[in-house]
Order: sequence, then structure tokens, then C-alpha cells
Amino acid sequence: MRSSNRVVIAAAGSGKTEYLLNAAISEPHKRVLIVTYTNENLREINSRLWAKLGGPAPNVTTMTWFEFMLRDGVKPYQSYKTTIGRIRSINFIKSKAPRFTERSDFERYYLDRSDNIYSDAVSDLACVLNELSKGKVIGRIEAIYDKILIDEFQDLAGYDLDFLDLLLASRVEVVMVGDPRQTVYLTNRSNRHKQFRGARLVNWVGVRADKGVCTSITLSVSYRCNQAICDFADSIYPSMPATASANHEQVPHMGVFLVNPADVDRYRRIYSPQELRWDRRSPAGPGARNFGEVKGLSFSRVLIYPTKTIVDYIEKGIPLKDVTAAKFYVAVTRARHSVGIVMKTRSTNSTLEVWTSADADAI
Repeated sequence: MRSSNRVVIAAAGSGKTEYLLNAAISEPHKRVLIVTYTNENLREINSRLWAKLGGPAPNVTTMTWFEFMLRDGVKPYQSYKTTIGRIRSINFIKSKAPRFTERSDFERYYLDRSDNIYSDAVSDLACVLNELSKGKVIGRIEAIYDKILIDEFQDLAGYDLDFLDLLLASRVEVVMVGDPRQTVYLTNRSNRHKQFRGARLVNWVGVRADKGVCTSITLSVSYRCNQAICDFADSIYPSMPATASANHEQVPHMGVFLVNPADVDRYRRIYSPQELRWDRRSPAGPGARNFGEVKGLSFSRVLIYPTKTIVDYIEKGIPLKDVTAAKFYVAVTRARHSVGIVMKTRSTNSTLEVWTSADADAI
């Protein structure tokens, strides 16, 4: 029997959140839970869900991943490891137990002195409690929800993946959507399953698809980026499926360009791009935003201030490491029409076109 579970690998701009929301409201008789990692994503989901229906969806519950783990994974059956009602909340400030603490030391490994659970250990403890209770954690979830939709699933890491396995094996229909190329955040920094971080999460999905516990679906059409931007973004992750553009709008100045620092002021005046930077140490102008802050957003044009490693990637083809690749991919794929990359173009060996003032004069 084919599994009803789906994992949707979606390229930037391909409408993954729209896919998830449609899955949430397509069967109003089912009890649906939508979970996502960040509060910002949760607000976006709630806003778009309200807009779609003109009001609340009575069959849909939304919460963050950590709220789900605490409320439905840990608290109901914490008595299998400690006293009822002891665990209060999650410690996000100090994410894990003191160094060299053994996992067998429950009091120190999982809880701080205020009886809050360390954020890196929440899904770990949820899995432990499910095992000790002989499946009661998952059994309770099955009794509450018919369908669980997980947005931005690429943000999940460590024991989160073990808990996903429990959900995939349950009677609940599970739909996960995300883009492993956009892993700019992680729910925790546990070393468990670190071989599946970033774009390598597709390997984790592939194993489950081969076992028949889920179906893997690819959304590879971008409704945001034009084809030149899609092609450049795809080159950051050459092993991932190629992206086709459905943005056929024709405007002046389309594609990906190198912009010499001496030409930046004129480029700004002509195109008014959203400037994107790694962090505040960048020489970007007022109104610039960090790469990691703009995931999920769209702009007509962006102007990127690359780090040294990104420059080396463009000039020499040196592959980018996980977080840098993800943040650069996010920055590039925010644009609909053009991407400018600020570089000393005389020294570059890149095949990217170099923008000059003459190009603007010709418009």
C-alpha cells in the first residue's frame, strides 16, 4: 500500500507554503496541525491561512516546532522520567547541558536548575518518553490529529529526525515541505544525524522514500526568479534538480551581474536594489538586511555584498560550506529580475557579466 506521507522538496519561489496551506484546507473534516520552526514563519502561515479563508480555520491548529515538542511530545508523559508537571518550559539561552554530561544523567543532561528543558534535548526526550511509555506519546498525537503538516522541514536536526521517523510510522498523515538548500537555521546543534544537514537532507528523505514510508515530490519551477537567476542559484547546488523559471516578465537589466565597488552608488540610484549582507560588518548601505533575515521574502532586485569565501567561490569555483552556501542561495533567490554582486571585477575570473555605467546609459 502506498504511503500517504509526502515530502516536498521545493526550489526557492516554487510555492511551497501555498502547497502546504492548500493541503491544510483541502479536507476540512480532518484535524490538521501545521508546525514550523520560527515565530516569523508561524505568523506568515497564520496570516496567509486567514486571508485564504476570510477568517480562522476551525479544523487547523498552528504552532512552532518547539511548542509542539513541549506540549505534545514531552509534557503529557514526563512522569516516565520525572514528577508530573515538573518540566516548565524550554531553555533557549543555554541550549544544552554542561560539557561532558552523560545522557544517562537525566537531571543534568535534560534539565537546567529551573526545571526547563535544554532546547537541544527536547526532541531527544520526546523520543525517550515515547519509548518508555511504549508508544503513548505517538498514540496521543494520533488521537488528536489526522494530518500533520511541517513547514521548512529542512530546519529540523538531531533527534528531530528520530521523532519524524516516529510520525512517519504512525497513523497520522504527514506532509513535510521545505528546501534543503535554504538551511540557514537549525533547531539544534546536536551531532546526531549531522551527515544529513543542509542539502544532504535529501539523502535522509531518499532512504525513507525507498522504504515506502513516504513519497518524495519535487517542485522545481520558480514563479519568482527569472531563468538566469535560477541557473546561477542552481550552480551553488549542482547535485540538486535544476530549476525552471515561470517568470517570463521582460524588463531592462535582467540576470546576474558583477558590480565594481566604484559603481555601487550609481547602481543604487538606477535600480534601487535591496542590499543584502552577511552581517553588519559589511560595507552595505543603510537599509541593508542580513542574508538569513530574508528567507521567504521577495524583491525585484538585490545587491549582494559577498564574504571572502563567496568571492572565492565566484572567482575560483571553491565549493561553499553548508551554512555559507545556504545563505548565499537564499540571498540570490530573493530577486525576481536582477542580482548584483559587489566585487572588484578587474581581478575576477568569473564568467558573469560585469555591469558598467554604460549599460545603464544604453537603456
